[in-house]
Amino acid sequence: MFRSSSTFSLIFIFFSLAPLSSVHGELVSMTVARSKDHIFTSREVHMQHLLEISLQGEKQFETFSEDSKKFFGQVEKTLVEHLVSTEAAHFSSMRLLPEEKEKARNRLSPAVFQSAAWKKLAPTKEEWEEVFFRKVQANKFIQFRAQSSVIPISDSEARKYFDENRLKFGNLPFGQFQENIKIYLRRSQVEQRLKDWYDVLRSKYKARNLLSEI
Repeated sequence: MFRSSSTFSLIFIFFSLAPLSSVHGELVSMTVARSKDHIFTSREVHMQHLLEISLQGEKQFETFSEDSKKFFGQVEKTLVEHLVSTEAAHFSSMRLLPEEKEKARNRLSPAVFQSAAWKKLAPTKEEWEEVFFRKVQANKFIQFRAQSSVIPISDSEARKYFDENRLKFGNLPFGQFQENIKIYLRRSQVEQRLKDWYDVLRSKYKARNLLSEI
């Protein structure tokens, strides 16, 4: 029974990852992740990446090889953004306002739409706007969660970290590092809380990065 179940899982993953010819553009697309309400393709991940670097002001628009660690990371990011934006739909205060959409759209560099990588994907306006506003929606909710996750770090907590990591600071006094230690501990605290939240969303929406199962 166990062998049959394992064989079925391997067959499922194989066919999930099998490349499919895209009807949009030249790129061959494959399923790279799933949630209970969405199937993620490599084409969608590439689209997300190009929109992201456009927002960052990049001038070169290239996609990652689908067998690279960087592509795996982009699959993770695309998956998380979808989960967070889906969760945000349950909170009216987190929904994007028309002016927020317009402001975000104006931040996109027109050059991305003229790039060879984008033309190869050949997304429709409806397709890329869905991916783009999902990203904007997710960022809004993540910022809210991050801000609400901040808990002040006390002097004693900072001192404890300093004492436990004394070798990092040499012979310099605690006072010279006190505020920087607090900033570091607050950031670490927020990152851990966000990670825990992402794990809850993964479970809630039955999300899977299929590349991690190969």
